[in-house]
Amino acid sequence: DGFPNGRRLEDDVTRIELQAVSGVVLAAIGLWYDDFNVGGNPVTTKLLNVLSYTTGVEANDVAFSATFPYVAEPHRGTSACGGPVFTGTNDGFLGPIGLSQKAVMMKNYPNPFTTETTFEFQVNRGTNITVRIYDVQGKFVTTAYSGFQPEGEFKYTWNTASLMSGLYIANLYDGNGNLLQSGKLVKP
Repeated sequence: DGFPNGRRLEDDVTRIELQAVSGVVLAAIGLWYDDFNVGGNPVTTKLLNVLSYTTGVEANDVAFSATFPYVAEPHRGTSACGGPVFTGTNDGFLGPIGLSQKAVMMKNYPNPFTTETTFEFQVNRGTNITVRIYDVQGKFVTTAYSGFQPEGEFKYTWNTASLMSGLYIANLYDGNGNLLQSGKLVKP
């Protein structure tokens, strides 16, 4: 988090920022604090409250080294605060960075279209898929396609002759009703 010397320094920066924003800096150079009354004590209750504010962390959570550069060792990320360490694997993950592979990906062409558009699907796991069309107000218009598709590539040409001109949203859903992808469709 940019503060290798422990949480105390980070909390001190936060406290200093809060005090600066609240006007303590102005009070330190002789300007009156917000709740000052003319003729009263310039050290007001609100000023004292801000000056005595504490973040609750009054000591470093990691010890400083005794030699130059006098910094604390960074947290290793394996302590109780680091959470559990994941050691397993999952076949539903793709690649070394652990991104989940979508069951289906969709594109369409031509777009804009006049009388028809072709949806092209890359099905990574056989599943039921549904393409629902909505107008820009979110109102359901029609279902362009619904059916089971095995793994592989699949194309479907949708007849749009009866569709009014406008901007539409095509939502792709899996067999469980989960939204996988959305795309804009334009009929001039």
